[in-house]
Amino acid sequence: MEIEFINSKFVSKKEIQDFEKRLRKIIKNKKLKGYLSVNFVSKNKIKQINKKYLNKNQTTDVLSFSSAKPSSKKEIFGDIVISPEIAKKEKITIFELVKHGLLHLAGYDHETSLAKWKKAEKDLNKMEGN
Repeated sequence: MEIEFINSKFVSKKEIQDFEKRLRKIIKNKKLKGYLSVNFVSKNKIKQINKKYLNKNQTTDVLSFSSAKPSSKKEIFGDIVISPEIAKKEKITIFELVKHGLLHLAGYDHETSLAKWKKAEKDLNKMEGN
């Protein structure tokens, strides 16, 4: 899987390297394919994106947008959009939000099935070694 970090000015180069290393472990274990982008944006930008695509006029810490299940590295797996400003305010680590977005992209939804979400979240943590 190809991973691209966009607008990484919001996080340090060391954090990006750490995120990629941890993400690759999960991707390998889950055998995920395709292209994944992780886009870091301001709280104002994530609010605009939330309004434009989800019709919710509010800020949020993470959004994810999936595409059809890819069968190759060239196809888009999905996009994760994170506001580091909101993560900091909510005292949530950015990587927890990356995993949250990844779970949504994998088809899990904490609003419709919290039990399945928690199990998948636990599995991700095991894969990562937490």
